[in-house]
Amino acid sequence: MHSNKQLSIYIAILTLLLAAGIAGFFVIIQDDLRVVALALVVFTVTITALNIFRYSGWFAALLSIIIFGLAEQSLYGSIDAVLRPLVYFSLLTLSIAAITSRMMREWDGVHSKMANTGKLIEELRVYDASTGLIRYYHALQLLRTEINRSQRYKRNVCLLLLKADIDEETSQQPIIEGAEGYHRQIANELKRAVRNSDIPFVGEYYGAILPETNLEGARNVVDRLTNAVANMVRIPVCIGVAQFPEDGLIEDDLARAAQAALQYSMATKKPHIQFDQIQDQKSKKDSVPEKNIKEDDGRLNEKAEVKLDSKPKDSGVSLKEKLVSRQKKRSS
Repeated sequence: MHSNKQLSIYIAILTLLLAAGIAGFFVIIQDDLRVVALALVVFTVTITALNIFRYSGWFAALLSIIIFGLAEQSLYGSIDAVLRPLVYFSLLTLSIAAITSRMMREWDGVHSKMANTGKLIEELRVYDASTGLIRYYHALQLLRTEINRSQRYKRNVCLLLLKADIDEETSQQPIIEGAEGYHRQIANELKRAVRNSDIPFVGEYYGAILPETNLEGARNVVDRLTNAVANMVRIPVCIGVAQFPEDGLIEDDLARAAQAALQYSMATKKPHIQFDQIQDQKSKKDSVPEKNIKEDDGRLNEKAEVKLDSKPKDSGVSLKEKLVSRQKKRSS
């Protein structure tokens, strides 16, 4: 605000000085030189504002004074006729150069502050202010870039998602002050656990993009991270990991796979789950019912065969006994 106010003051002073100086042309400077004087003033202001090189404004002012003096000398010749307009023009031109130079310095300062403010706003939009990590949405954009690069060079990329169980009781423990302190500590441990080429981020979950890393390399990062959090923060964490290209070919599919692994980790209370482990569990569950159904069908068939075999035998024996008893009665 202070710089803006100073800039406004310099603009006002320059405007008044130009207006007063041009008005003085009609009183002090001869009619034949008024257009020349006005053109030289405009030249001085322009060169000073452009700031082509250091002290360019002062150079333009001195050059304008010399040109005006030579023009006066060639037209009038006498010193008495030249001196008074030359002094007036010289003072006006030097004052304009000084005010314009200060005004442009203030303008550069304001422009620099505006540029810095824009950069700060952009950084706050991309990075989280409390942890310094990149936000989840922008991390997905970087994940797309890493996937494209991995497709080109036939490499793996792993996506790691982490969720910490920070409840109200945990946040009141004296180890770290408040939930915000826990989040900052987890972010610090995450940055220490990954490599310089990895991309840690924060959002609904903590996480990291691990370029050129397979599941074994991701497991090493997970082990370092869980040990660090357990030792420093002392709260349980759940981690889900997905790998490109096995678990997803685009960033959204890979993110959904990592989220599914994380949700499974939270549901089963296991600290680390890979997405392929969920698929293995599902395939085992799907194969068990089919086997049981086949066994049950076989048992039912065996029972049915036993019943069919037993019924005719019983009925045949009973008929023979009845016929034998009837023949004995007739013979008697």
